[in-house]
Amino acid sequence: MGKQLPTEQPEQPSESQARPRCSIAKGYALALFLILVILLVAADRFSKLAIAATLNVGESFVFIPGIVEFVFVENRGGAFGLFAGAGPLFLIVAAVVVTIALVYLLKAKELRPLVVVSLALIVSGALGNAYDRLMSGVVTDFIHTLFVEFAVFNVADCCLTIGEVLLACCIIGHMLANRPGALGRGAGNGTA
Repeated sequence: MGKQLPTEQPEQPSESQARPRCSIAKGYALALFLILVILLVAADRFSKLAIAATLNVGESFVFIPGIVEFVFVENRGGAFGLFAGAGPLFLIVAAVVVTIALVYLLKAKELRPLVVVSLALIVSGALGNAYDRLMSGVVTDFIHTLFVEFAVFNVADCCLTIGEVLLACCIIGHMLANRPGALGRGAGNGTA
């Protein structure tokens, strides 16, 4: 009998090899978060101050004909003018949102860039509008779309909305990628 050659078993890819991860180091994530929050809150403050210095409440001017105009509105409610008079509640919600985001950023084992960006957008929006509520009791809104009827909003509202949609996409993407049978997971490859 001749010498038997060992049969080679194909290596099972580890989870990290099967599905590449896109995460960043905590220090970079925190720096990215902080830089974005500073820039976005500054953009929100600058835009609101510029509108208040340029227009009186109720005045407007067309910024891009047929698309958007700037109109100075003092919003005593929440997003899009809803829940007028609930200012203190919105301050509490803003504090909770900022706290949750910071705890997540500090405690998470893995930080993905899109999650960091989405949290920075959400925190920036919450802080931008909370600043207005603390300082004057009203939020300055000024962006009014002309191509579709919609409430007047501001840069902080844009940050909140974009951040929430982005975070929802990240969560849904994570859930889909980690369900049984997803590419690189589940049936047939030894991982479950």
